[in-house]
Amino acid sequence: MPRTRRPGWANPSWGQAVQSDAIWAIMRQARNNLAQETAARTRHLNIWSGADEALFSMRAWQACRSPNLRLEDFEGQECHLGLDLASRTDLAALDLVFPQTCRDTGKTTYAAFARCYLNEVRSWRRGMLPIPAGPRRSISC
Repeated sequence: MPRTRRPGWANPSWGQAVQSDAIWAIMRQARNNLAQETAARTRHLNIWSGADEALFSMRAWQACRSPNLRLEDFEGQECHLGLDLASRTDLAALDLVFPQTCRDTGKTTYAAFARCYLNEVRSWRRGMLPIPAGPRRSISC
């Protein structure tokens, strides 16, 4: 069933010069390739990405989410630690990754826990974050 033009579409050529079935087919195919997805979103949907090319698919990353995992459940197990220190206004991150090998299949999966930190004071000074309401405090870095 062809998709019809819905009110609010920004492209006046939608359904005429721009065929909706062709765009939907392009987007379905692009879901399997991250570079194609980013390019298709930019070219056909005017959704711009802040990165030239994403490292991994956020859709696949979210599908792997397991909200029942708790850090305490991995006490005493092998762990890989990753630390990314912020230089100025980017995020600093501490990651704990626990490899898990299935005895039946031999397949390795990973449980990951991350904590991210933002230097709020520098970000406020550079105008990247709104200054919080309330009494101001003097903070030096």
